[in-house]
Amino acid sequence: MTVDIIREAISDRLHIPLSRVLPKSNIIDDLGADSLDMMDILIEIEERLGIKIPDSLSQNIETPADLAAILESLEETV
Repeated sequence: MTVDIIREAISDRLHIPLSRVLPKSNIIDDLGADSLDMMDILIEIEERLGIKIPDSLSQNIETPADLAAILESLEETV
């Protein structure tokens, strides 16, 4: 379910069809995001889920699946 929220946020931010945002799509290379888009996507996810993604982890995000894995690891520590 988390990956669906991530995909929706990316689709909304980049104004692209949800069907283009696959779990393994590279957010920058495949979907055309830039660093500002990435920051906005992360803020949107944080707001939707009520969490904070540490900067040290956000640098490793390339795909929606990467972000979902990070969110799952954060949920386990709570």
